[in-house]
Amino acid sequence: SKTGTKVRFMPDPEIFSVTNFSYTTIVERMQECAFLLNGLTVIVEDLRDGRSETFHYEKGLDSFVEYLNNDKKPLHDIVNFKGNRDGINIEVSMQYTDTYSENIVSFVNNVFISPTVVFLLYPQNEIFISFLLAIIHLIAVFVASLMINAKTD
Repeated sequence: SKTGTKVRFMPDPEIFSVTNFSYTTIVERMQECAFLLNGLTVIVEDLRDGRSETFHYEKGLDSFVEYLNNDKKPLHDIVNFKGNRDGINIEVSMQYTDTYSENIVSFVNNVFISPTVVFLLYPQNEIFISFLLAIIHLIAVFVASLMINAKTD
């Protein structure tokens, strides 16, 4: 037996001023949802031209990190940790690569949140947020060095 939820969206021109949506934008967002909700299968079908995409990631955020780093040389395995406090869940997956730039992607309740937005919304917490990001960075560097040393031993 099949289980699950099917959602169909057909924009009503009486409500929406624009009824022609970008397939690419919708597909990218649905792929993010599949990464963030590991085990979820998302199927996007465009009935206008028959295009279809299916996304399913058992490893969730780790799969997202693999996807983001697919054309880079990783320096270590993906580091992942999860926690829960007062009913608030947090999950972090990260991996250093041989590139010079960093790519920090964050989500709250499956909504992309830019670190700049966090600072603008909570300027009184800017020092705390900077401190928290620095701690996460230090943990990642430490774990990465352990993993690199373990590979060379």
